[in-house]
Amino acid sequence: MTPYKGKAPRIAFLSVPPLFLAAYLAGTPLPVPAFLAPARSYLLAPRDGAPASLADLRMPRSNLYAVEYDRVVPLRRGAPGAEEVRAESLPARPAVETALRDAEASPRAFGRIRLFCGTPPSAEEVGLIRDFQARSGRSVSLVIPPDDRPLLRASSYASTPGSSGVRMSVSVGPGAREFELGSAVQDSRVLGTWKVPEIRSEGIRFATTGTGGPVTLVFSGPRGTRREEILVAEPDPGFPRVLVVSRRPGGSGFLESAYSTRRILPEELEDADPAAYPLVAFDGVPLRDIPSGVSRTLRDLVERRAVSLMFVADSPDFGRSGDNPELEPLLPVDLLPRSLKRLPDLTVLLLLDVSGSMFGDKLSLAKAAGVEFLKALKPTDRVGLLLFSEDRSWLYRFEPNASIQPARDLPSLAAGGGTDLAAALREGIAEVSKIAGPDRHAVVVSDGVTKPADFRPIEEEAVRAGLSVSTIAVGEDADRGLLERLARNTGGRAYRATRFDQIPSLLFEDRKSVSRTSFSRETQAVLALNGERVSRVDGMALLSPRNPSTVLLANELGDPLLASREYRNRGVVVFASDLYGAYTAEFFRTPRAVSFLKRRLDSLMAEEAVSVSVHEHSGGLELVLRSPWLAAPELRVLYPDRRTAWEGPLRRTAPGMFGASLPLSVRGAYTAVLSDRGAAFARVPVAVNGVFRAVPLSAYRAARDFRPSWFARYPGRSAWLVAFFLSSLGVTVLFRVEGAGSQDSHGGPRSGRIRGRNGPGTAS
Repeated sequence: MTPYKGKAPRIAFLSVPPLFLAAYLAGTPLPVPAFLAPARSYLLAPRDGAPASLADLRMPRSNLYAVEYDRVVPLRRGAPGAEEVRAESLPARPAVETALRDAEASPRAFGRIRLFCGTPPSAEEVGLIRDFQARSGRSVSLVIPPDDRPLLRASSYASTPGSSGVRMSVSVGPGAREFELGSAVQDSRVLGTWKVPEIRSEGIRFATTGTGGPVTLVFSGPRGTRREEILVAEPDPGFPRVLVVSRRPGGSGFLESAYSTRRILPEELEDADPAAYPLVAFDGVPLRDIPSGVSRTLRDLVERRAVSLMFVADSPDFGRSGDNPELEPLLPVDLLPRSLKRLPDLTVLLLLDVSGSMFGDKLSLAKAAGVEFLKALKPTDRVGLLLFSEDRSWLYRFEPNASIQPARDLPSLAAGGGTDLAAALREGIAEVSKIAGPDRHAVVVSDGVTKPADFRPIEEEAVRAGLSVSTIAVGEDADRGLLERLARNTGGRAYRATRFDQIPSLLFEDRKSVSRTSFSRETQAVLALNGERVSRVDGMALLSPRNPSTVLLANELGDPLLASREYRNRGVVVFASDLYGAYTAEFFRTPRAVSFLKRRLDSLMAEEAVSVSVHEHSGGLELVLRSPWLAAPELRVLYPDRRTAWEGPLRRTAPGMFGASLPLSVRGAYTAVLSDRGAAFARVPVAVNGVFRAVPLSAYRAARDFRPSWFARYPGRSAWLVAFFLSSLGVTVLFRVEGAGSQDSHGGPRSGRIRGRNGPGTAS
């Protein structure tokens, strides 16, 4: 056994350098005992309700940072005083995530992170700390001072939409035992008084007045008086329920008198959050002024039953067909009256192709199209008819339609010559631009076979002149691509005519589509569904009801004044007059007439009467929702300025029960918007105080079970390489020393034996 003595230690020493080299090649972080690593510390002190022992903690003299709302700030060198711990810049409940985000961005030399917590972190926050420690390789330690004598432990209340006041329960802690009397006061009104020694375990209970405002809890005794102000979320805190989009920034009409509203300009729509309001009302805003991106968002919200829309058509500028392809299909009305005679007058330019390529049936179709189109016009419309081939000639130069006879003048036309559509358009646009009037329209009847030309400048000139151009392609060999581009780029429509029986309906629809909303300024009676006269208006837009829709109020000819289209518990409403009394003074003085409008809007903003319980403790808010009919409820919590503070799904805690933990850090009032499968069904006011000290059992267990890492892991390969060379050098030196010692210990006896053999042996 002697030859193997000391072999295991030698193998162990020899294996050290290869291990260091393997760690270098693998890029393994270098573990350093945590107590040797430099530390960076964070103070997470709430603005109110921090335990007094927090100020007594021995804190580091450097690298100490206070966590504010969304940033960290360095504290002055030395232990901070109580005024720093309770500074107004501190949030109601500092976010651990803010400290961890700063720690991750800090220099890597800080291998140890210390969190001085004025309130115990929640179970979710402890999970974030654990993930950060595992991911970053830094050792994180939690320092939580004891809180033996809190005054207020937790609060709880139930909120039901439509209820008046809030019944609130507040549990008190050992700190209240120092006092004899307690009372709750709101707006100089005493809500309740209690003898502190007789307060039961469930705490004190009181009901608010429903007027809003904070409640002051007053505790008094021989040692003095202590007050704590808590915010109470009243059922109707006055947050806006209607988003009014208007160019009347200071206007105040029916909506402002009936609901809490927020008024913005159309240009501000893209920065607004329409999903935060039950109703979005467009007060006389033309459809074309609504941005396309916002229109798509609104259409999606309506189809998901998340919001209702209201459109007020109080002028001829409200819109015409094609102004807003996203929102028009949602409307309960068409933007046209049911009769051509009630349309505004129109200036029409008809360009008729009589070139050689139109010979035969194509020219016959073109003549028929011209005749039918002029028949579809009103007698008072002004008509210009330009015949073109290589040359151009005017048959009618913008004469009243009643004074011309196309059935007599057009049949004698004959086809011949080449085609120059571009020149005809330039001449026609120049002439129609001289005619006064807001509504101008051109129709090109051609096969599109023409001399090559750049039509883009011509299209731009037509748009500048306010002239839309529709096209009718005749013949199977028509250049439909050219004609469709011309119509699309000028706001017109493209048609194709291959049979005579198609022409009348095409041209009738084209005449209707190019007109603005017809607005009558005549006094008209307003009738209910049963034909009963309920009021009158002095002006209204003339629209056509669309299926499926419900006409609640109309004039004697059936033109809808109030029409609605339902999308489950949401919908789209059109009111065809103004909301300020310019045309509707008598209407809004008639309670029965107003009740039709009010009831319809109320139903579109109705929200489910769900029971919501809100509990506040040191970890933030817990929201519990009870409802048997919900499938996948979601929650959005909004600041008073409508920004999103938190959003996410509610977790199912039991059959018919859902809950969410809200780590809100800013003291104040919020609005919780509840939705299910995309449809908002309730809005509940909530409040964050930050003065309650009870620790949820889940947070207590998570903090208790958390353990800081023994080692801080530093990334980088150079340390391993240095360790490899040093260990290799150490092994080499060790074995050289051991070899030299072995020779010295065996040298004497070996040489003696040699001398013995040579000396005495030889002598004998």
